[in-house]
Amino acid sequence: MKYRVADPSESTMGLDSHADTSILTILHQNGVKGLELRTKDETWVTVLSNGRLHAPFHRVVMNANKTRLSVGLFSMPKVGSIVKPPKE
Repeated sequence: MKYRVADPSESTMGLDSHADTSILTILHQNGVKGLELRTKDETWVTVLSNGRLHAPFHRVVMNANKTRLSVGLFSMPKVGSIVKPPKE
């Protein structure tokens, strides 16, 4: 995914707020900040992983002065599948 630097006349919103439908998303970023999560009190914070499994609302805001690149791997179970932890 490539998010270019916004022109001064453009919005800095790179990707509107949404929640992924995948069960797992692995995202590698090139060090350019922009990915934010919406908290329960509806404020936006820079992403920090806390090990919880949920689909938070998130967005990309382009406030940097260089292009933001990221690579995503999305894992989606087959429709109707039941996802369980492995047996010990």
